[in-house]
Amino acid sequence: VTGKKIGSIILLAVRKEFRGKNHIAENLVQTVLTLFLQYQFNMVMVGTDADNLPAVFIYLKTGFKPYFQWGTFRYHYQGPFLKSSLKIEKVGPDDKKTMRKFISLIDRPFSLVHDRTLKPHVNGLLKYMSEKAQEEIQQGKSELVCVKEKNKVLAYYTFAEQKGISRVLGKKFFRINDLVFLNKNHDKSIKSMHAFLKYLSMKEASILEVFIRINDWPGIKVLCQSGFTLVHMTTTLHKHLK
Repeated sequence: VTGKKIGSIILLAVRKEFRGKNHIAENLVQTVLTLFLQYQFNMVMVGTDADNLPAVFIYLKTGFKPYFQWGTFRYHYQGPFLKSSLKIEKVGPDDKKTMRKFISLIDRPFSLVHDRTLKPHVNGLLKYMSEKAQEEIQQGKSELVCVKEKNKVLAYYTFAEQKGISRVLGKKFFRINDLVFLNKNHDKSIKSMHAFLKYLSMKEASILEVFIRINDWPGIKVLCQSGFTLVHMTTTLHKHLK
């Protein structure tokens, strides 16, 4: 999509007793960057806890720039739920009209879209993101539903059970992949969320997780007023290699 070879640092850690000593962390990052250069990468991405200031400082010192922050919110089911007049419909991959509408609206926390140096490729990146979401639905990896009030769509949600996590926890753990509110009325957005939470409770969900841009204040307000709690914040940084 971008014509660039992009790599990611998944995990980089220094043992506790060596932290802050002899520039170990900085040298480790530089060594990794040298490897990326040897393999002819054009860009490197890394995500770290937003409050891990020593790590953020090391990445800034080695030439990375922060481009994106997102939060992880979780909901723990308690119930019961109030009755709702809203209707939830599952959208199948053959419903091309609804699928096109949803695809045109999705906004996942995707740091590359916010990198100014990649601005010429934003449309291509958004198309890639949309195709990825559609592929997940078509392959049954995630489910798309719409919340309606009198046949008017208020919101779209895609979600999937994280079965590996469910097995470890011994309870069903779901993740919202996409959260799209169509109505600017805050109260209706909250009602749509409550209807969705009730819908997932019928699938025996115990924990629900969602990632959201930290500057998406309307979305965050809906989450907080629906019982979600912020559990984690991440800063994503990029470095463009010569």
